[in-house]
Amino acid sequence: MTATKSSKLESPAIARKGIPTMSGMEHIGLCVPNLDEAIAYFCDIIGCEFLYRHGPYVDHSDGPNNFYTKYVGLHARTKTDIAMLRCGNGSNLELFEMEAPGQKRKVPPFSDHGGAHFCFYVDDMDAAVEYLVSKGVKVMGGASKITAGPEAGVESASTHFETPWGQMLEVISYPHGREYEKQTKARLWIPNKPDTWY
Repeated sequence: MTATKSSKLESPAIARKGIPTMSGMEHIGLCVPNLDEAIAYFCDIIGCEFLYRHGPYVDHSDGPNNFYTKYVGLHARTKTDIAMLRCGNGSNLELFEMEAPGQKRKVPPFSDHGGAHFCFYVDDMDAAVEYLVSKGVKVMGGASKITAGPEAGVESASTHFETPWGQMLEVISYPHGREYEKQTKARLWIPNKPDTWY
């Protein structure tokens, strides 16, 4: 893989832009076809912790004050069930099972606009891949170490896999850090130290 763009790394001392008082990503939301299946997969296979679920939520009202149309831009007849999971030291995961008129029921490929994948840090890449395979998960590519560029030190250049419903996931490990860390005190991630970023 060849990078086509580069950017100068900035010092964390430079004044931050954006939302005042923003301190981090609290959760990532993901719509899934079956909430029970998704909870079981993320908890039993990935190792997230189930915290709670709530719903179903419907709003039978019409007009501009319908919750779904006013607050989230969805069809007024949407129905939603929700679960919250904790995933180690990273962001929380909010799972939605929704029904709505005109709903698309296929996960977009990663290359499509809105396509996404979720990456989990592991301390031992070999153990993680072996475990996933033992659970019947089809791992694409397998672990391979990046040796050049700002990502040098990453041990999972192609360790992606999919949930049973087609959502792409990834595991990553860089036990000795990444090359970019030599140019800045800022850190993308410090394993097992979520409150210490630089």
